[in-house]
Amino acid sequence: MALVSVCIPAFRAAETLGATIASVVAQTHDDWELVIVDDHSDDETLDVARGFDDERIRVVVSGTTIGMASNFERAVAETKAEFVKLLCADDLIAPDCLRAQLEILDNDPRLALTSGRRDIIGIDGAVLSPGRGIPSYLIGRRDGPTVIRRVFRSGYNPIGEPACVLFRREAKDRAGPFSGLLPGPTDLDMWFRLLGHGDFYGDRRTVASFRLHPRSLTATTYRSYGNQDRTMFRRMAADPAWRVGRPSLAVAYARSFLHQAHRAYRHRHVGHLTS
Repeated sequence: MALVSVCIPAFRAAETLGATIASVVAQTHDDWELVIVDDHSDDETLDVARGFDDERIRVVVSGTTIGMASNFERAVAETKAEFVKLLCADDLIAPDCLRAQLEILDNDPRLALTSGRRDIIGIDGAVLSPGRGIPSYLIGRRDGPTVIRRVFRSGYNPIGEPACVLFRREAKDRAGPFSGLLPGPTDLDMWFRLLGHGDFYGDRRTVASFRLHPRSLTATTYRSYGNQDRTMFRRMAADPAWRVGRPSLAVAYARSFLHQAHRAYRHRHVGHLTS
């Protein structure tokens, strides 16, 4: 059994998938399995996925398009290692990513997940903003409730996108499936639930690259993401298990609006850079 599973859910990702797969093949830690699940794409995604001659890579094809959250869940279900990385088909992981994150989780069984910083890159791979994410207040080992309260005070997802995160399968099994009810914070919703079954380690090292381009899901739907984030914060605050009070919810709302404005500006700017 591979020590770590990497799973790439893909849909119409022919333009970027090759670079994403190559970033996994280039890992300094070579004990991994990679499963790519093509969500019934109508472009050359499947050809790209099958273009790598490596016995550690397996390609799965959906008979119909099942959507982002369901494809996330199927991709994870198709793997089998103790530690799992979900990698979106337009993002990259740094060469030492798996080695660094495995060392963290393997050395502390109480951790449910770890996350590191990432570079923001454009469609051409050029770095637009280096070393973003994981603020200082999340660096190091943090218990789950503390991380959740800090996320509320931030008003966004400071833990990061899937490429930044490695999680423990046991915690994921207990947390349940990815939810498609709120597509925007699908990842943060899962991070919250994982934190109900273990602690968090924030790594100041840059472990991934998150790609921005005008046609990405993030760029085309940012206007609704702020509303979805606030809906998720409201639902979390209503659950007494998380011990999040009204003041924290008010801060989450206020900062979410600020982040929404920043996100809109960022994507307009990236559109100019990459068009």
